[in-house]
Amino acid sequence: MFRQITGTQSWYILEMGKISDQAYALIATQFFRCEEDIWDAVQNAIDSLVYSGEMFDLIADLKLGRKIYSMANMPSSIWEVVKRKSGAVWDMFDGVKGEG
Repeated sequence: MFRQITGTQSWYILEMGKISDQAYALIATQFFRCEEDIWDAVQNAIDSLVYSGEMFDLIADLKLGRKIYSMANMPSSIWEVVKRKSGAVWDMFDGVKGEG
């Protein structure tokens, strides 16, 4: 279901930061679901994110003598959860840009 949700125009507008959590209600209407079902699908996707120590080690190796930036293609509300879950690892980047 998450893949279908992220393919909607409402999700795209949410990612751009032009609307906030009202997008969940719009998406629920599109899928003939209750808003809680949409929240649950998004939360399950967030909960499935796994920290990849190997990836961050590789980035740390690449950083030597370079500036490294990170970009995330997700709504700012979800980006905040991702940052909290993974801790200070984002400090290695010279800049981090989440959507919204």
